[in-house]
Amino acid sequence: MAVRAGSVRAAIAIWSGRRTRSVGDHGYAIYLGVMLVLVCVAPAMRVLWLAASSEAALAVLSGPLASMFVATSATALWVGALIAGRVRGPAIRPPVLTYALARSGVPRVRAFGGSVARAGVVVVAALMLPAAFVGAVLVGNGVIGVGAAAARVVVAALVGVIATVAWLAGQAVPRAAIAMGSGLAILVGVSLAAAGIAPFTPFGWIAGAWSGGSLASLCALLALAVAAVASAPTLLTRLDTYALEAQAAQWESSTVRAYGMDFNAATAMYQGRPTLGRRIRAVRPTGSMARTFFVRDAIGAARTPGRLVIGVCTLAAASVLIALASAAGLFGGAGMSGAGMLGLVAVLGVVGAVLAFAGLGPLTDGLRHAANVASDLPLYGVSDARLLALHVLFPALVGFLVLAVGAAVTALLLGTAPLVPGFSAAVIGLLALLSRVNNAVKGPLSIALLTPIPTPVGDLSGAVRFAWSLDGVLLVSVAGGAVALAGQDLSGAAGLVVLAGTSAIMLATAALRWRRRRAS
Repeated sequence: MAVRAGSVRAAIAIWSGRRTRSVGDHGYAIYLGVMLVLVCVAPAMRVLWLAASSEAALAVLSGPLASMFVATSATALWVGALIAGRVRGPAIRPPVLTYALARSGVPRVRAFGGSVARAGVVVVAALMLPAAFVGAVLVGNGVIGVGAAAARVVVAALVGVIATVAWLAGQAVPRAAIAMGSGLAILVGVSLAAAGIAPFTPFGWIAGAWSGGSLASLCALLALAVAAVASAPTLLTRLDTYALEAQAAQWESSTVRAYGMDFNAATAMYQGRPTLGRRIRAVRPTGSMARTFFVRDAIGAARTPGRLVIGVCTLAAASVLIALASAAGLFGGAGMSGAGMLGLVAVLGVVGAVLAFAGLGPLTDGLRHAANVASDLPLYGVSDARLLALHVLFPALVGFLVLAVGAAVTALLLGTAPLVPGFSAAVIGLLALLSRVNNAVKGPLSIALLTPIPTPVGDLSGAVRFAWSLDGVLLVSVAGGAVALAGQDLSGAAGLVVLAGTSAIMLATAALRWRRRRAS
């Protein structure tokens, strides 16, 4: 079937013409972007610049550990892109447009190449900006020259190009993506274990090119990026029509829920289907009700092994950050000031708490089920409160073991006492689980939150709805920073006060939502 060259552009133009925007709409969007940069981005960049300009930070950013960190992060990004492409790839358009183009005679390269290119621009820009910032800090403080900074930006761009093609590969060959990701992860491990092999692997090329001391590494990375781009047309031709339509419909449903501030439903659209142990009986009557529910939740979590592994690994990463937050003496020994030390401790605590909250997600499916059942009449002959408590056992035990033990082991490896990191990790895990309970019993968005809130600076109703949708993450992040600061003598009682206030707000909110669970 013959297809005209401009057919794809015509179809996209017709689809885009459904919603035309006036000049005033574009001007308002530009105004919002400029104000966002001036009010939020510029002050944050100034704070980061001042923090990165300290002697200790400059030593870290220009040292060999920075190259190792960049190389590890880049390869982890490639592995993540391969896996992410299996559920949502870069070659995606609106469902109607996807159906029209995928089932026509238009070549895949012409039909979906533009969306892949736009996704690649976003990925490359997102990686180049932090690389340019780090290079500017080092150049501004006289640590490196302009050429070395430019090399870092080029490395970030090449990593972004390869990540985009890896993302496309995960979408085009989903079955092989797991094997490719596993092989890449093994290659990184071998490169870390055997330093002599690193110069011949992508991990070593990134590390060598980032440090600016190896032109051969930069050329090798460039060759890898060129080979990846050359394989993109072949990968586009392998895109399956049914997979394209399924991913387009799934993404459309997820974005609609996200625009409605229902982020739980948006992320649930990408929850993996049970694949393992479906013939194993989950509900097994035992002598103990607690044991029955614990086994049920454990088998339910194991049926989606990918989610379970990611959740446990996320909890382990949170435990490492919490242990680092407790090891303030290491930062002081590096020459960091007291204010800078407390800022770094708070940031580590916040990120660790957010990771703990995210890691508990795959472990709390039973908890969300109990909250949904509790919003209606009892079904199991068990009171609502007891049903919720029984489903808390599995995530509480697993989260406590991973967080507390991981933080204690990390502290021992750092040469510090394990008691404070282990206790801090346990407290953060408890607060993250409480936030998960709070999130589960939240219910739908109240109509009262849709009421406009006019102020001299504009309508704040959108900000209120955004805070409502992410209240669990916001509260647990504040609590994580407070827990990390409470363990430091330099913070005094401020950390304890903030922790007590945040915990009280979380408990009061959960209790109020629990009492009103059937009102919605």
